[in-house]
Amino acid sequence: MMAAEERVDKYLWAMRIYKTRSIATDACKKGRIEVNGVVAKPSRTVKIGDKIDVRKPPVTYTFLVKALTGNRLGAKLVPDYIENITPRSQYELLEMTRISGFVDRRKGLGRPTKRDAREMSRFRDSANGTIFPSASPFSSDTTEPSGKSSIHRQDHYSGIYHTSDDYFLDWPDDTLDNTIFSEDD
Repeated sequence: MMAAEERVDKYLWAMRIYKTRSIATDACKKGRIEVNGVVAKPSRTVKIGDKIDVRKPPVTYTFLVKALTGNRLGAKLVPDYIENITPRSQYELLEMTRISGFVDRRKGLGRPTKRDAREMSRFRDSANGTIFPSASPFSSDTTEPSGKSSIHRQDHYSGIYHTSDDYFLDWPDDTLDNTIFSEDD
């Protein structure tokens, strides 16, 4: 016998939207689940024809309840019980997030992974020493008040480019990175 109503947390778990029922329950408690436009508690019941919105940042998935069950189903049977009616714009938003990659790293996520570090290094290397435009105000014939030429170098530890406006360098040429800029570059 089919049930007329089912708890929303149990239904989302049964439809494989969430891996465990406790994760589905937590999502309800955090206000990430809406049934027919109303934020749902875990014990809220769903009926056939209800619309369920599931927020999994950055996307909000929308589902239409076609049939009810309390048991977890195999992936092949899920389309018989629930219909995904998520707007195309949400999937485009998800794709844009994937494309942006490490650029969207939120503050506090910790140190970059090895992969992120390689990508940042490739990005810096692809600039091939042209960090500043050719009409740079920092040319080799510009002299500072001390008579030293304006020089730029890359800090190997942080990847930050410094100018002699920050400080003057008295290092021999072999200790400098090969990132010296002039107007003829």
